[in-house]
Amino acid sequence: MLDGRIATANNEVEAYLFGKAVAINAVGGSTQFGVVGTQAGQKYQQAMETLFYGTTFDLNAYQTAVSNFKEGSAANLQAKGIYNNFSVDLKLSNPVIKKFIPLLQ
Repeated sequence: MLDGRIATANNEVEAYLFGKAVAINAVGGSTQFGVVGTQAGQKYQQAMETLFYGTTFDLNAYQTAVSNFKEGSAANLQAKGIYNNFSVDLKLSNPVIKKFIPLLQ
């Protein structure tokens, strides 16, 4: 089980959700997560928005975000693929971020 002890796309999805929530709750801002103009970016953006604005945890959205993170996240593109070698665990059904939803207060 991947639970935050190793570098995974799962952990990064959760970190970007949590970090964005803290920033927006404090000072506002944009919720742009995905690479604009790509299919993976569109899927990632939609999944992240579902998780970000949702009042309950959506496992399907989480799995979509994780599976599209490497190709679809603006963060990975801006970091020139730094996360490309991170593993992905689509079987993880109880991620830590689940405890913090709803993310917006």
